[in-house]
Amino acid sequence: MVRLVNASPATVVSLGAWGDLKEGSGGGTSCKVREFALLSDGREVTLLEDRGWTTSAPMGVISLTHVVRNVYNVVLPDNAEETGEEHEWQRFEECLREAGVAVTRDELRALPYRVILSVATWIAGPPPLTLLSDTGCASGSSVTERP
Repeated sequence: MVRLVNASPATVVSLGAWGDLKEGSGGGTSCKVREFALLSDGREVTLLEDRGWTTSAPMGVISLTHVVRNVYNVVLPDNAEETGEEHEWQRFEECLREAGVAVTRDELRALPYRVILSVATWIAGPPPLTLLSDTGCASGSSVTERP
């Protein structure tokens, strides 16, 4: 057994949504969405994984802005119009507590949030890529391509 001396408990360093884009055989596009918390010790805790969307449009004609907007829409709580909340903060807090991470809803609200997209199939033939959309700053979002 390894015992850590003076080890600090893990903290949440950021939140995000992972969108796995796939083009269907009929030409439409689907995206399975999973929300997560990234911890200071490198672990990732899944917060929600029952979300996603589908469109009849082929992947090659959908803009990145459209995809990211759809990801944000599907992670909205069911009662977002009444509460004004963008995420299920109480559920996030409970999932993290079950993972041994003490954090409050207010602390979660203050964290950066990013959308990460994984493109599983590409029409034109280039290799799959991952797109990051960081939206933790008030000035808007930036998109970075990663191999």
